[in-house]
Amino acid sequence: PKSTTTTPKSEAPTTSTAQPRNHAKKYNGGSIFAIVLSVFIILYFTVGIILRRNRGYHGIEVIPNHSFWYRVTKSTKDKYNDVVNLVWKRKHEGEDEPILPRNPYTRRYNSRSSVGTGENDSL
Repeated sequence: PKSTTTTPKSEAPTTSTAQPRNHAKKYNGGSIFAIVLSVFIILYFTVGIILRRNRGYHGIEVIPNHSFWYRVTKSTKDKYNDVVNLVWKRKHEGEDEPILPRNPYTRRYNSRSSVGTGENDSL
């Protein structure tokens, strides 16, 4: 004899429209590029510093291609100051000189005419 089992139907059908959650992370091309670039930069500096330390360099000279990185940061700083001075000059059209960075020793603003002359040396 055949046994017939019937499964009871639920009283209220479930009508969930929520998608099942997929916890697998998908990386796009940009994020993969950023990860690979970050790993490469970290390896570049780590291996370069280790090699230069073993060759007897000390201080700032242990950074691989330190003169290049110095020029890059100096150039970036100069361009930043150019933009700040340009914006300041546009805000204050009537003024002759754009603002320059504060002198950390005198807590006064430098002026182009007094840079390197010792005029701002007093507190």
